[in-house]
Amino acid sequence: MTRPKGIEVTTWLMVFSLLLGLTNIATHWNSTANIHIKPGSKATVHSVLMFVRIGSLVCEAVSAFCVVFYWKGRNWARILVLMTSCLSLYSVLKLPRYWNMSGVICIEYVFDAMLGLYLLWYLFQPDIRAWFKEQATAAAPAQKSQAH
Repeated sequence: MTRPKGIEVTTWLMVFSLLLGLTNIATHWNSTANIHIKPGSKATVHSVLMFVRIGSLVCEAVSAFCVVFYWKGRNWARILVLMTSCLSLYSVLKLPRYWNMSGVICIEYVFDAMLGLYLLWYLFQPDIRAWFKEQATAAAPAQKSQAH
């Protein structure tokens, strides 16, 4: 079975979302607006910023890894996409807190929520689930032959 057109489209939409995330990280690389450290804490603004920056970049890298395997039809990647879709819907509830932030953050949150809502519907369609199942069975013999 050939790759469904919707998988191609949603993959590119997820790539666009990753680019929005990288843009968000880049534009707020030196921002300290939302960092609140308790007085007397050993943490410094610099150490918190480095933790957030590195954590954000790691999350983007893991997301890109999952998008590649979603494109290849791995069911575990489909499940991770479903989980992150739920998280994107939850995170959009926090959006009113961020209206004073840059437009990139608001655009990213709204875009991810809309994409997440669509993916929650799309990835449960019987033909799409069948395609992922077929990809899993096609990949299993190839992995066994490489092991020998």
